[in-house]
Amino acid sequence: IHAFEPNPDVFARLALHINLNGFTNIQPHRHAIAHTEKVSFIRWSKKGLGFLSSGTQLGEAMDGYNEAVVFVRPLDMSHKRPPIIMKIDVEGAEQLVFEGMSLVHRPDIILETFDPKSASYIGHMTKELGYSYFLVDEHNMTLMPEPTLLPRDPTGVNFNQFLTTQPESIESWIKNR
Repeated sequence: IHAFEPNPDVFARLALHINLNGFTNIQPHRHAIAHTEKVSFIRWSKKGLGFLSSGTQLGEAMDGYNEAVVFVRPLDMSHKRPPIIMKIDVEGAEQLVFEGMSLVHRPDIILETFDPKSASYIGHMTKELGYSYFLVDEHNMTLMPEPTLLPRDPTGVNFNQFLTTQPESIESWIKNR
């Protein structure tokens, strides 16, 4: 398992939990994933009392935010073996992640995206590779087929979609649940 987390506070918590739980199969990486290799700022909301911000974003530093300088790399440069399944939750940088990776091995993907432009780009890219789409219904703990990749509503309850090139396996699983 490779976990990519550029936020130094969240990365420290990730590393702590990996060690506390004795996980030996998780390799944490403290860099961001996007379409190009570079050095960039990240920023995130300041929170107190030990709470971690979940909204880290690439971009210029801004007053009122915590900030750090991080390495940014395309995903294809970040692993030696092709992934079987990926979870992508990158706070608005979804299109940049997909621009920087090859899906030649067609991994299953759990994706959170709220941006219509990103959903359109990723949907077009993945449809050409034979992907099918399922909404992850987090309330009912099931998957629901969708005709295309859609941006999710950030005020809703179901944020994730499952992309796969093996829809028959998923549809069989749904039927037999």
